[in-house]
Amino acid sequence: MAANKRIQGLTTAAALATGDSTIIGQGTNAFKVALSALKDFIFTPAEVTKLAGIETAATADQTDAEVETAYNAQVGIVSQGDAEAGTATVAERWTPQRVGQAIGAASRKNVIINGNFDVWQRGTTFTAAIDVYNADRWIWNDIGTGVVDVKRSTSVPDATSDFSLQVDVTTADVTIAATASYLLNYRVEGYDAMQFGFGTSDAKKLTLSFRARSSKTGVHCVTFQNSAQDRSYVVEYTIAVADTWESFTITLTADTSGTWLTDSGIGILIGFSVAMGTDFHGTADTWNAADDRATSNQVNALDNAANNFHISRVQLELGSVATDFERRHIATELALCQRYYAKTFNQGTAPAQNAGTTGSVLYRAANAGASAAVATWQYPVSMRSGGQTIIFYNTSAANANWRNLQDVGDSAAGLNEQSSERRLLIGNAQVSTDGVGEQLAIHVTADAEL
Repeated sequence: MAANKRIQGLTTAAALATGDSTIIGQGTNAFKVALSALKDFIFTPAEVTKLAGIETAATADQTDAEVETAYNAQVGIVSQGDAEAGTATVAERWTPQRVGQAIGAASRKNVIINGNFDVWQRGTTFTAAIDVYNADRWIWNDIGTGVVDVKRSTSVPDATSDFSLQVDVTTADVTIAATASYLLNYRVEGYDAMQFGFGTSDAKKLTLSFRARSSKTGVHCVTFQNSAQDRSYVVEYTIAVADTWESFTITLTADTSGTWLTDSGIGILIGFSVAMGTDFHGTADTWNAADDRATSNQVNALDNAANNFHISRVQLELGSVATDFERRHIATELALCQRYYAKTFNQGTAPAQNAGTTGSVLYRAANAGASAAVATWQYPVSMRSGGQTIIFYNTSAANANWRNLQDVGDSAAGLNEQSSERRLLIGNAQVSTDGVGEQLAIHVTADAEL
């Protein structure tokens, strides 16, 4: 395999990782971008050192031919057969398979699902929100006398985003009690967190980047915690100008201590503090064996009912470099969200009783009267294991019953006969007025959130 082909593959993979297609075929500059973007995905430290020699040798931007010469000097040319047979050294094995690995690693570099706040399956406004999921995968945790609404906002950093998440203070908490906690949380599933090596000697660097705006200037905090909340790392960031979008980047090394889940449980808790009591204060920029959510410098952004806090474009990725925000297709983003929450309603319809039949589960009665029947709802994607919380909604009345569309009346209540990661069997005991061939409908939501 010619060296220039290896370099082309490397820069192509880097272009996918960074979202910058202009670097392809641009000589040394392209190689520098490629190495920076991809070294944390697929290279060992020894490989990075050796490959970095190509960049070091370049005193100015070079042509592809000159980069190829430098590449040959540092890495050497080997045959595809030698590379695949393993007779080449590790740093020489830049094969099409490794290009594919780089592309695969880069294809979902952002561990945060719905970091651009495009998916709101449960609704778009949550009044007096306390410990409820709002935007998909995001939950507001609230301990204190203050009250907030969490809502979808059209205030965005620029025209390349449609929405942000807004925490809107409606009742102020002027004096924060020691036990108070106002926190916007994201819970990373253990499978997604595994790559960072938490709780092991293989702990790696990870970088969180986001945009935020707040009515309150001064220090705000982000916390990283394990599921038991007995290991914490708090980082401060400063809002310099009120009500203005600002960009922030946080890099840290994963904890080598504590218990960190790498299964379908909570792998990492990430919390954005809006106000915090002293019981949850800790030291910044170090791993602490405590439930620390902020430092003593955290401002009280709930001290005025006119305050609000916005956040957008949240990204968590492997490595020490904050790359451009990864924009996934909306169908992909929705499917990732549906692992944790799914509904029969249209995406633009918040789950509610009496919301109509569109999208509902339907079946025709095979038997008349009080006779057991079962219908199947196939989930859009396989849901997270551990069981789902199932809620039923009558399509045309304020209850959880099946609705007979011909009789325009209620049948029996929806029953969770059996649920799995792939589908739900919904039972109906039926009632005396249900006739053969009549159509019955019901809406459902399945919640498998962390």
